[in-house]
Amino acid sequence: DMDELASEDGPMSTMCDPESAFGKHLALRTMAGKHQPCSTYSMRSSCMADTGCVWDRVACIASPCMLHCSQIECDTDANNQCVGGWEDATKACYRKEECT
Repeated sequence: DMDELASEDGPMSTMCDPESAFGKHLALRTMAGKHQPCSTYSMRSSCMADTGCVWDRVACIASPCMLHCSQIECDTDANNQCVGGWEDATKACYRKEECT
């Protein structure tokens, strides 16, 4: 019954936990919570949810931030919303998330 599904031990208990596999997907709104090839997104909303991508009129393309190879380049590109988007773990520059 529904009470068992939603209980602390039920299968839905981890659905919104950002540490669970499905929770990461929901929390970050990207596939498995990780940057994916931009061509996998066919809708603007899912494209813009991935901070490695931007919507370009009719298609999802790589964010200009992804072209930056250093934190200095990343943090000085305010035009493309890159400032503060450097991720040390992956050595990549991501665009700031849109407010939704």
